[in-house]
Amino acid sequence: MAIDISHRLRNHNNSNRRVFIPQKTPKKIKGFSFNCLSVAALVFAAIGFAGYVFSGKLGTIPYTAVKFLGQAVFPLSAFLTAQVYNYAENPRKTVPVLGVLTLITHVPYVFMVTGGFGFIIHTSLMFPLFMGCAGLMLSDMPNIDRNVKTILMLLICFAAPVGDGGSLVTVWVIIFGTRYDKQTQMKLFYAAGFVMTAINLIYGIIGGQWYSFIPQLGFLLAVPFINGYNPFKTDISKSLIYAVLYPVIILIFAVLKFIF
Repeated sequence: MAIDISHRLRNHNNSNRRVFIPQKTPKKIKGFSFNCLSVAALVFAAIGFAGYVFSGKLGTIPYTAVKFLGQAVFPLSAFLTAQVYNYAENPRKTVPVLGVLTLITHVPYVFMVTGGFGFIIHTSLMFPLFMGCAGLMLSDMPNIDRNVKTILMLLICFAAPVGDGGSLVTVWVIIFGTRYDKQTQMKLFYAAGFVMTAINLIYGIIGGQWYSFIPQLGFLLAVPFINGYNPFKTDISKSLIYAVLYPVIILIFAVLKFIF
């Protein structure tokens, strides 16, 4: 299914900024703020990193539980990144910022995962987030032919697997960055998540470990946070807390990897 995210409304005062018409602010503001979701994403990220660092000390069930909880960071980060891109004063600046964060996190991420500094293709979550924003930026270029956009978008998704979370994170960023209503976005979100779960199940069966797909279902833990998100509770145009602190979390667990 093709996702058409072109022809967005624009702000006349700033051609780079998208225009979203929010609903009227309720009298009592309820729900989770952007910063609250950022903290949740960092907590889930830390749990997932603990699985990398202490994998040798955890049994099968505790390790599976940790991986299950850690999966929630992927949809939360994708959702937060899409919100930043949608509401930023200049959304295109989000792309180079995430590119820089990808470079900053690469070496400590590799050490945290492997315990060494050898060359490795796999890198941090920042990369698929970066590719997702690149896809959103591509969709906003009116002078590029639609067929060319489709090809470039596929190339972006095929390149994303080198990052933690892979193409699924990139697809989620693009889904949450669309102009579709929240209900449609969530349907696409579930579809992408369950397709990836089915793929992991198939690989697990082939590899003789059918239960290896279970941690993938951890993405469902992010649903209450995303559904409970209230954009009126914070100014997200200036918030990149989760992305800025993410390298700090990686560095902390890289140090723990060195110690233990």
